[in-house]
Amino acid sequence: MTVGNVPKTALNIAYTEYAWPERLQTWKTQSPINDEIKVIGSYPNYWFYIPEFSYDRQQLEVRCIDSSHLLTRTKRKRLSSKPWLKAASTRKTSLTSVMVEDVIDPMSVPMAVTHFSSDVEKVMRDNGDIHAADLCHVRNWWKAEDEAGISAIDRIKMRFCLRDRLLRDVDFSKFPPPTEYVNGWPIQLGEALIAGIDSKSI
Repeated sequence: MTVGNVPKTALNIAYTEYAWPERLQTWKTQSPINDEIKVIGSYPNYWFYIPEFSYDRQQLEVRCIDSSHLLTRTKRKRLSSKPWLKAASTRKTSLTSVMVEDVIDPMSVPMAVTHFSSDVEKVMRDNGDIHAADLCHVRNWWKAEDEAGISAIDRIKMRFCLRDRLLRDVDFSKFPPPTEYVNGWPIQLGEALIAGIDSKSI
């Protein structure tokens, strides 16, 4: 959304920085991360997930949301269903409009896998729906979570592709930080995906 030629988010940031300069300074000095989250070699220079330490068991305990649940949530939280409905209407894939509209079993993993299949991606590219087609690469993250016989380092690389997409162009120095959406992703889903990736990589 824009006001005139200025995005609403930019106006929000400008007003917030003006109205609360002390909180802005606190944000700048105490923020644990900066706006240059990059991958150095095979690993990022910042991990967003820190496992809990159990004092009863004297060990680190890793907890994350089930990957199948995250996959189906990703399918349901896509920005728009139109590219998928258009792809389904071509009848060149296994995707149907009933699956896209979540009429039956919205938490079905096989249906979610179909949403992000290479066939659906190809049809979307042919239709000119490039952004939606790019989202189909979620399937590589899912393969890292679900398929047997993949080496540990390859799983990490496959997961990092999604991590990089989620963090692409995110400016962590902006104040106030996002509270609902980041790059079009619901913040709870984005955080859960990144936490899951990090927890299995550190």
